[in-house]
Amino acid sequence: MATPTLNMEETMRLMDVADALRRQNKNIRKQLTALDKENLREQLTKQYAAMGASLDPAEINQAIEEFLAGRNRFKEPATGLKTKASELYVGTYKARKRIAGISAAVAITTALTWGAVETAQGMMLRNAERRVEAKVESVALEYRTVSADIGQAGKSPLLSQLPENERITVQANLSNADNTLAPVGGFVSTYTRDGQADDIVTRRNFQAVSDAVEPQASAISSAKAILSVAQRSLHNQAELNSAKASLDSIMQEISSIESIAETTLKESRTAYQSGTSSIEQRELASAKGYVNALTGIRDNTRAFTQSRVEAESVYHRLKGIAEEDIAVKKSDELRDMAQRYITSANTQGLRSVVSEMKGLEQTLSQSYTIIITGGKWRYLNSNPNVKNFYVLVKAVSPNGTNLRMGINNEEYNGRLDQVTEWGERVTEAQYERVKDDKMDNGIIDNDKFGAKKKGFLSVERKYPDVGQITEW
Repeated sequence: MATPTLNMEETMRLMDVADALRRQNKNIRKQLTALDKENLREQLTKQYAAMGASLDPAEINQAIEEFLAGRNRFKEPATGLKTKASELYVGTYKARKRIAGISAAVAITTALTWGAVETAQGMMLRNAERRVEAKVESVALEYRTVSADIGQAGKSPLLSQLPENERITVQANLSNADNTLAPVGGFVSTYTRDGQADDIVTRRNFQAVSDAVEPQASAISSAKAILSVAQRSLHNQAELNSAKASLDSIMQEISSIESIAETTLKESRTAYQSGTSSIEQRELASAKGYVNALTGIRDNTRAFTQSRVEAESVYHRLKGIAEEDIAVKKSDELRDMAQRYITSANTQGLRSVVSEMKGLEQTLSQSYTIIITGGKWRYLNSNPNVKNFYVLVKAVSPNGTNLRMGINNEEYNGRLDQVTEWGERVTEAQYERVKDDKMDNGIIDNDKFGAKKKGFLSVERKYPDVGQITEW
C-alpha cells in the first residue's frame, strides 16, 4: 500500500489534533486518579463533619459506588518518535472520532461527579431535616411536661394553706408561667401530630421551622424558671406540714412513756412549743432543728426506760446466783448506784451501771478450773537485774471449753486483754517445781493451778495472786 502524502497544511492540522489529544488525556488521567475511593470517603466525611452532619458509612459507600459506576479510564500512550510518526499518519476521520470519544468520557465523568454531589446534598438535607424534627419533638415533649406541672401546681391543696400574700404571689407566678408558655402550644400543634414531627416538617419547610424552634425553647425555659419559684413556695409549705406532723407524733410518744421523769417531760414540752412557734413563723430550718431535738429526747427516754427495767431484772438474777458475801455486796452496790442514776434521770450513767451488772452476772455464772500448761521466765522490762518467773495457765469449763478471760497485763500498766492463755507470776522455786514435773515424763502431772465455783467471785488458788502477763 502506498504511503499517503500530506501537504504542509494537512500536516500542521494533524499535529494540532495530536497535541489536543495529549492534553485531554493528561487532564482526564489526573481527574480519574483523584477519584480514589478512600480519598472520596475521607473527603465526604470531613465535609459533612464541618457542616455538623453525620452520615452512615453505608450511605457514603453507596454515593461513591454510584459515582464510580461505569467510569471510563483512559491511558495515555507512551510518547516518543514512533508515536509522533503514527499520529502524523492518523486519518482525519479517526482523529475526530477519538476526540469525540474523549469528549464523551469527560462528559460522563462530569455527569457522574454531578450525580454524586446531588446524592451527598440529598443526604445532607435529610440529616438536617431529621435534626429539626428531633428539636421540634423535644420542644413538644417539654411543653407538655411544663404545662402539666403548671396545672398540677394550680390545683395543689397546699395553695390554700399558704398565707394570703404568699398565695397571691404563687398564683401570679403560675399565671405568668402559663402565659409565657401559651405561644409554644400553637407551634407544637402546628408542627407535630401525636408528638411526632416527621410528617409535618419537610424538606421544603425545615429551615423555616428550624428558625422558629429556638424561640419556643427559650420560652419554655422562661416558663420553667417562673414555675420553679411557685413550686418552691409549695414545697416549703409541704415541709412545714411534715415538721408539724413529726412534732405532734413524737410528743405523743414521749407523753405515753410510763414513769417518765418530770424534768424530761418539761424539756420535751419546751422543744415542742418552740418547734410549733417556728412553723407558725414559717422558719423551716428552725422547725427542723426542734424536730431533731425532740427526737433525741424521745430516744434518750426510751433508752433510759429500757435501762431502768434491765437494772432491776439483772439485780434480781444476781441475788439469785451470788453465793459468797463479796458477790452479794457487789450486787447491792451496783443496784444502789443504778437507783441514783434513775432518780437523776442520768441515762448514760445508768447504761454504764447496767453493763457492769451484766458483767458481774456473767462472772458469777462461770465455773472453771485453771490448768498449768507450761512456764516462762523473763527480765522485767528488759532489766537484767529483775528476773520474773511465770507459769502459763488456761481456764477450762466443765465441758472442756477453753474460756476467754479478762486479764490485766502487769507489763503494760495493767492493760486489760481478753485471752485464752496467760502467765501467772510465781517464785523461782515454784517455777522450778513445775519445770521438774514436766521434765520427769513430758507431762505436768500436778497441773491444777486453781478453780472458781459458780456464784463466787474469788478463785481458789494454789499460788498467790501477784501479777499476770498476756504476751511472751
